[in-house]
Amino acid sequence: MAQERPPRTGDNVPDTTFLVLEHTRQTKRIQRKELQTAINNELLAIIDEPEIEDGLPKMHALLEDCRWDTLHNLIEEMKDWDVQTTIPEPKTFLFNSKIQPTLGKMLVSNILYQPYLQPFIIRFAAFNERIAPELNAPLHYAVESLNVDFLTWLLSQPSIEINIRNKQSKTPLFLLCEQYDAVLNSPKFKKRTLQLTKSPIKVEDIRHCILLLLDHGADFNVCSDRLKLPFELLMKNSSNENKTFLKECVKRFNGAIAIGKRGGANKQLCLGFYQEWVQIKVTVELLEILLRFKEEQRFERKFLQFKVDEWNVREVIRLLLHIAVELDMERSVKTIIEHAGQLIFKTVKPITSKKKVLRVCEPDPEHDAKGSELVYRVELKGLLKKACERGNVSTLTLLLGHITDRILVNDDPILVFTLNRAQELWRREEERAKVLQCAEFLAKDQKIHLTRTDNNGNTALHTSLKFGFTDIALDLLQQKYAFLGVRNKDNQTPLDFARFEFWKMYFDQCVAIDVRRSYFDRNEIRLNLNGFDPFIFKKRPTKKTSPKDRSEMNLWRIVEKASSSNVSHQQPQQTYVTEMDPVKIIAKSKELKRLLLHPVIYTFILVKWLRLTKWIYLNLICTLATVVCFGLHSLDTCNGDNQYSIALNVITWIGAIYMIGREMVQILFLRLSYFSSFENYLDIGTIISMIIVLLNGCRSILSSLIVIAFALQLTVLIGSLPFNTLSTYMYMFKTVSANFMKSFLLFIPLLGAFTFSFFLSYNDRTVPHNSTEDEIPFNTFSSFTDAALKTLVMTTGEYEAAGVDFSGGKIILFVLFIFFAPIVILNLINGLAVSDITAIKEESELISLRKKVLILERYERGLREMPIEFIRRMFPSSFFENHSYIIVVKPKELRKILVQHINPQAENQRGQKLPKGEWRVVPNMPGGWLVRGSEGLFVNLKFLKFPLFCTLDEHIMDEALQIADASIMLREIMDSRRAEMTSMASMSSFTDTEDKLEEMKAEITKMNRLLMRALQQKQPTKRKISGNKAKMVREIDEPGDKFTTVIKVAKAVGKFKKGKKKPKS
Repeated sequence: MAQERPPRTGDNVPDTTFLVLEHTRQTKRIQRKELQTAINNELLAIIDEPEIEDGLPKMHALLEDCRWDTLHNLIEEMKDWDVQTTIPEPKTFLFNSKIQPTLGKMLVSNILYQPYLQPFIIRFAAFNERIAPELNAPLHYAVESLNVDFLTWLLSQPSIEINIRNKQSKTPLFLLCEQYDAVLNSPKFKKRTLQLTKSPIKVEDIRHCILLLLDHGADFNVCSDRLKLPFELLMKNSSNENKTFLKECVKRFNGAIAIGKRGGANKQLCLGFYQEWVQIKVTVELLEILLRFKEEQRFERKFLQFKVDEWNVREVIRLLLHIAVELDMERSVKTIIEHAGQLIFKTVKPITSKKKVLRVCEPDPEHDAKGSELVYRVELKGLLKKACERGNVSTLTLLLGHITDRILVNDDPILVFTLNRAQELWRREEERAKVLQCAEFLAKDQKIHLTRTDNNGNTALHTSLKFGFTDIALDLLQQKYAFLGVRNKDNQTPLDFARFEFWKMYFDQCVAIDVRRSYFDRNEIRLNLNGFDPFIFKKRPTKKTSPKDRSEMNLWRIVEKASSSNVSHQQPQQTYVTEMDPVKIIAKSKELKRLLLHPVIYTFILVKWLRLTKWIYLNLICTLATVVCFGLHSLDTCNGDNQYSIALNVITWIGAIYMIGREMVQILFLRLSYFSSFENYLDIGTIISMIIVLLNGCRSILSSLIVIAFALQLTVLIGSLPFNTLSTYMYMFKTVSANFMKSFLLFIPLLGAFTFSFFLSYNDRTVPHNSTEDEIPFNTFSSFTDAALKTLVMTTGEYEAAGVDFSGGKIILFVLFIFFAPIVILNLINGLAVSDITAIKEESELISLRKKVLILERYERGLREMPIEFIRRMFPSSFFENHSYIIVVKPKELRKILVQHINPQAENQRGQKLPKGEWRVVPNMPGGWLVRGSEGLFVNLKFLKFPLFCTLDEHIMDEALQIADASIMLREIMDSRRAEMTSMASMSSFTDTEDKLEEMKAEITKMNRLLMRALQQKQPTKRKISGNKAKMVREIDEPGDKFTTVIKVAKAVGKFKKGKKKPKS
């Protein structure tokens, strides 16, 4: 499926260039706004002049002002700023400059402002200007006010469109006929008009205007959107005077006049003519009336007599093709396309240019849009949307087969619209089924862009999962660029709209065995990572805040109103996306986190983590060297002779500089989030303390604390090594420490009370003056600090009860302390620690993977926002920038993992199964200098084989093979069923075939449930696998089933087992 290419705003262009360009554009926007405001204010001031004669010279002077040309040039320049991804309706200069409302104000009072209107309309050629919102043209305003002079002047202009329509498809002639009918047949209209205008409307004026329009070629055969014809309104009055007027109208009109008639047994409304004997003149408007009256046979006969050329093809598209699709007239649509399709879908001259070097799987913008651009793309806009709304798959297929302009196809988020339409029809099953059929067709079409969104930012994938259309969602996920991490305006991704079972099914489909030489090669498992490639969404335009907005954001109010504008920052907009965004969402989800152990996601995390191992090892080595040198330097300076080694001092200073540089790089990576981690504050404190010691010499206590802090750092770094056991133990340490502190804070008041009690009861202030410090017993609680320390020691079980004084009721205090502190509090904290460790052990692998995912996501986001170019180049770039989205695992070659490096010189070819490039193994050691190519090396010690490349975990590999085997078995059985259905269709009636088809669908659904249940269980042995397959066959082919036989399924399973055997060379 083709996808929309994002604007090229960041390819090999410095950021400063964009800043200068954006500043220039902002200046021009301000200049345009100021010009529009100034000109409009001057124009309004002229209109408000009390005397027309005074304002007319000013109007002429304003219309000759050169500022109009400056404003026109600015508007034309700004049209080319944005990359064209939609087809905008052509707008006039007056609309873009926001002068149109002022023109509308003058046209409403055109009798008063006619001296202003004539030069104004001539200056801007606004004879056919359609004023929003009703889209009335100057002719409409002229006939509504019955201004004969203004109407005569407009009709004298050569470029006037006399049959121009407004929003309700009413022509000026139709408005006059409507007025005529209301004046003759509606007394309320006369009374209301008299109240508004203070003068009655004269029928003679209306008749004069109608005849004036007919003399200039006005057409009676133009239908409004409510299926009303102008001449029908004139025929309502049966007076003799009106009959005479009708004869005059017929005389001045050339051709038969269409009217609606009731005919047939059912008195159905059909199209007739006022005088049947008059020759019918076939026009586009008359053909439109036939379509609106749903007379397809008469339309076909008349349309074949009509000649479609370049002068009327636009009207044919607007008035015939759109109406036929909108009214679900499939037969008429085919007639129009067969007769005039070559002209309607005419393409512009293809752009020929040299082939460009593109990223693999990157849509070519020239081939994707410009090379097949249609000439009448503006008129064809919205056609596919109407076909989907009616749920006509045949019409949709026919139109998509002729429309080759991808921008036109994706002008509207057509697939999102179709899915929303299907949800709206949830009570009308038949119509909903038709619309869903259109959605299924669009989901598989290569022209549809998955990235188009609705007003809420929902893509087709969001919408299909939101409404439970899982079959369509699976079709979408099989297409290219189906990124799982794209967010809508509510900050939700497709992962938030489906449950674990659906995503398990999707990722199972991403595991495949290559088909070669008509057998299934189980020595090559292919993992599809297409859902994690954010190429389309890497760069998104962000809204620039004005200086006023930034100043308001910087004001911090302690008490604020709980409005959406104040709390919206809790869900930030997605400006940058990374490859790890979907994996991070999965890791943080309580329901989906089990997917981290799926072979596809597990392998993706493993490959990305190994790309960072060299920096982890380097950081560990440098930190270890720093702490060793600092320890030796501290011992050297504190030896008492005030002499120390200069070499150790210099090396320690180098280590301090390295630590400072490391923290600076982290700040550049993490920005403000750097200061949200306690570990970073500890690192800053360690560096400051280290510099103090290096400058001031021996500080034994401070040096000891620094070494302890370094030890904590080393513990964290060792836990970051690519070994699950180490990371699990590190997580246990952190979790138990944090939970201990939280629980211990709860009992501080109780321990404080005991401290106060011991200090008050055991404090012996009558210590002899001649006693030494060693003779003062610790049990006397001589100071409050000693009392607190002694109480804390006693909490751990060190009572020293032999030296404790129990006289005077002190034993009660001591017994209470023993009960609460050592027995209750200490055992409770130990129990919490044990429960935490037990929970961590149960999900140790998930915890390890989750930590890696969070680190990788934070690293990739920081790398994208890194302002220093040379630092960014030092670290590995995004995986999909240099690799394809397919990862291969070789089960029989020590489960080695292969990735495909993209050749930058390789041309992009759409439709190829895999991008061209070299396959290489992933090294498991920093640098990977021993590993080159796709073969890989391993150390063979007979009793142990140590690979020098990355290998997949054995349990994960077994699960991948089990998934692949199940998918092959399902495919073989479905092929067998399909073949049997084909043979039965030739021998039975169509009704029987439909019944058998329903039975087959029910069987496939039941088989899917059985396979899913088998996959969710633990992996059985080979004997159990074959037994389960036989059991599944028995359950699928129940006795007495008329549709299939056990022999067919046995053949399918036999093919599956035979395919697993390695063929002879």
